[in-house]
Amino acid sequence: MQALAGLLAVLLVVIVLAIVSGPLRAHLLVRDRRSASLSSDEEALRRLEAEREARYRELRDAELDYRTGKLRSKDYEVIRENLRREALAILDAIEATRARLALAAPAADQGVERRSEPARPSADLEQGDRVAEQQHREQDRPAV
Repeated sequence: MQALAGLLAVLLVVIVLAIVSGPLRAHLLVRDRRSASLSSDEEALRRLEAEREARYRELRDAELDYRTGKLRSKDYEVIRENLRREALAILDAIEATRARLALAAPAADQGVERRSEPARPSADLEQGDRVAEQQHREQDRPAV
């Protein structure tokens, strides 16, 4: 009889622990899923940044080829516009990925104080690139 009472007491403790720890376990599971998502977004961001740098390098190479006479003016214009269009699409994708990361990070760390990281110089450069590209587009538009 005492063995049965001891067994029931242990069973009761296990049930209470399972009920009390349920929300904590669920929170840990959600956080693990979010961190897996964060790493895929972070990887996508790295890939996009590498693609952006490649487009910038190609733009510089095309400009050098044009200035040294290896490219005709028409060819250079076509190449430049295509590369700029691709670079802008990549910048938009980088911006969207960073926004997803910014939204996911606070949700994953609810209740945890985060230290702010210093601003990255590349973010300022990207903004400058966008401004320069917009100014270039405005110059190329025919007056209406």
